[in-house]
Amino acid sequence: MHRVHRTFLPVILLTIVGLTGCDATGPQRSDSEAVSSEGETQTDGRGNGLNGPGNAANGPATGAVFTMTNSPSGNAVVAFNRAANGRLSKLESYPTGGAGGSGVAPSSNPLAFGDEDQFLFVTNPGSDELSVFSRRGRSLKRTDVVKTGGPRPLSVAVHGDLVYVLNAGREASPNISGFTLEDGTLSPVGTAALPEDVKGPPQIGFGPNGQQLVVTDRPSDQIIVYPVQASGQVGAPTVNDADDGSVPFGFDFTPQGTLLVSEAQGTENGSALSHFSVGTGGTLNTVVNSAPTTQQAACWVEVTPDGEIAYVTNTASGTVTGFQVQSDGALQRVTENGVTADLGDESTPLDMTISGSVLYVHEKGDRAITGFRINPQTGALTETDGAAAGLPASTAGLASF
Repeated sequence: MHRVHRTFLPVILLTIVGLTGCDATGPQRSDSEAVSSEGETQTDGRGNGLNGPGNAANGPATGAVFTMTNSPSGNAVVAFNRAANGRLSKLESYPTGGAGGSGVAPSSNPLAFGDEDQFLFVTNPGSDELSVFSRRGRSLKRTDVVKTGGPRPLSVAVHGDLVYVLNAGREASPNISGFTLEDGTLSPVGTAALPEDVKGPPQIGFGPNGQQLVVTDRPSDQIIVYPVQASGQVGAPTVNDADDGSVPFGFDFTPQGTLLVSEAQGTENGSALSHFSVGTGGTLNTVVNSAPTTQQAACWVEVTPDGEIAYVTNTASGTVTGFQVQSDGALQRVTENGVTADLGDESTPLDMTISGSVLYVHEKGDRAITGFRINPQTGALTETDGAAAGLPASTAGLASF
């Protein structure tokens, strides 16, 4: 991948690259076909039993998984218990106090936990607000709702007591807005404009040390890196140009501070995952250039806590590709054909989260959250029994502890 690094200058957008694979417009179950996550044991269409609260076979509770309904009539967080065997069972729904957004662009991390999983932050793209929940056990309590300082917040990033929201914009230009958190309440730090030619950013995220803030943009093939100052405000960004048409989308950092970015269009061998180190001033230095998934529309990225395995959802192919991140930074596909997990042609896999030793995948087409146990040595995935199904069609995002 050939990259040009520059500080921000206004640029007129000449063309906008279309993206279909990550837009999650594939087949979905109708409301009449939705399978409830409560009550008697049911199946998810692949012959797997679905959860039923109070089922002793679920095993003891060990964690929780959260998503948001993203309903325009009132957004809500839905909590699921995670049993030791990976089975999910619905616990409770918590109104965010804001509105979801109909027809919003796909994004990564519309809800996210802060450090030590004490607070959950949830975007409300329909009302231009951010909600904060404190967590006690598996229960949530809303502590604040604030305007995000821009239109249509789609992604949130947290480091320590600093929170940044990506406002993807409507007619207005997109921006990022910062807040500090104290006792569950947010106070604004400031707002920074994104470069003028950024028109479709899907994700914002902090580097592990909190000194860099990264935004990807699909239409312009750019990865923007902001330095984070001691005040919590950001400095002038460095814009890293990806290969034309590669469509950088989701990303995640390893604990060592390197950056893994999906490329929804990728190469002639399918979409791809690239690996970068972050240099002085926000310049991205290529470690691995466009490692092919052999699949279509690599969009969302999730790295294991030890940084040794990275997973990518291939939205158009209905699959997950795993990569072993080797000591020299090389990326080795877990399976040669790139299919580490096959969720089905109509599954439309989107966001992911890791809770314990289980990778959970939001399948928009099947309206489900499905778990896969991770083999820590090889990265292989084994589907767990007990998905959460019957989710609202508007559901977006995953977060967990």
